[in-house]
Amino acid sequence: MNGKGKRSLFRLLALTLCGAAAGLSACTLPISNCLAEPTEAQTLAWSDYGAEEFTSFRQKADGFAAAFAEAAKTERGNFTVSPASVFMGLSLAAECAAGQTREELLSVLGVSYEELTNNIGTLYRALNREHKTNATVGNNVRGLLKTTNSVWLAEGVSFRRECIDRLASDYYCYSYSADFAGKNANANQAVRDFVKEQTNGLIDRAFDISEETLFTLVNTLYLKDVWNTYGDDIAMTSVAYEFANANGSTKSVKLLQDGYIGGRAYESERFTYFFATTYHGYQIKFMLPKDGYAASEIFTKENLAEMNAVQDFGAVDEENRIKYYTRCLFPEYTASYDENIKSVLQSLGVETLFDVRCDLSSLTDDGAYCGEVRHITNLKVDRKGIEGAAVTVIPGAGAPGPDDYEEVYEDFVVDRAFAFLITDPYDITLFSGVVNEI
Repeated sequence: MNGKGKRSLFRLLALTLCGAAAGLSACTLPISNCLAEPTEAQTLAWSDYGAEEFTSFRQKADGFAAAFAEAAKTERGNFTVSPASVFMGLSLAAECAAGQTREELLSVLGVSYEELTNNIGTLYRALNREHKTNATVGNNVRGLLKTTNSVWLAEGVSFRRECIDRLASDYYCYSYSADFAGKNANANQAVRDFVKEQTNGLIDRAFDISEETLFTLVNTLYLKDVWNTYGDDIAMTSVAYEFANANGSTKSVKLLQDGYIGGRAYESERFTYFFATTYHGYQIKFMLPKDGYAASEIFTKENLAEMNAVQDFGAVDEENRIKYYTRCLFPEYTASYDENIKSVLQSLGVETLFDVRCDLSSLTDDGAYCGEVRHITNLKVDRKGIEGAAVTVIPGAGAPGPDDYEEVYEDFVVDRAFAFLITDPYDITLFSGVVNEI
């Protein structure tokens, strides 16, 4: 497969990674050459986030998130995917592509090229936030959402400088060269070290990038948050609940206990839904199947979109003068994913990226196609908080109105296999998945 006249392997690695805070690497990797550093990203202002054009873009990205999550679901144990990471990775590929290949990628993402280039930088900035507290003892960073883009080009491959520059300025993307053909082990180690650094050592594995590789795109995304100001353990229920696993078995467990939030659980024909919130406003949205349905059955793009669109939880019944408050009781759990999602993307409409018709001429004239798209996630929800995806819960009690209201307090108990979304405070889907057993 060596030589310009033959097609070479192009791997797009959309890696969704979890972990604690890690500093962004500069171009200092000892066995790679830095071709470009990303433009410095400015803090996202509300005026940018709330702009009409970006709001429309976010909604289209969420449409992709729901469709991808359903297509990627697996029946094996607990799983979670990160639509935000895959969206970012495919956006990098779209920038490098041309012709039919770019058209297919944009169609799957649900946006035009103009919409992508005008808004991808804003999305990147939205996915990079550091949350601090006023704590004066120790590290006061209590929440961190971070994504990183990079492209790794084989030494000697011809590339278009204008594409590298656009990736750096619009996608905040690092560009490296590495000798995949001559010193494959060293080149793979450079990628491994980069990913390890971006995840604070929590992801440390070989990706086995081929000697024939012309270039590799890598996106990392992780989020970490706590339940409260100082990262103290969240309260647990005093009694145990019988959690019904998908295989019919049960397990007696105490549940994490969120504070009361104004509103009641949302009811649909096939599921009920409520949420918990992390200290910095990230949400875990629990989709609990009703009797007769399995968690995997309700994990559809229509239901995910419906759940993520709910805004009104009926906190106040004016007619009967009642105010409702609900708290979410949910188990500690883990979920992960490590799959080649090539077939998933093909089912959504990406075809030419994976065969000889592939057109990546915006980046290079050397023939290349995508051999695989690998997607990896890890998620942990426990008493401290969330690693991989995070939602901070802040209990709130609304003040009474001018007339007396009866206050009704309810529990939303996650006591059987469930589906979930994890979103940022503005409903960008960071992770979604199914927990079949704990």
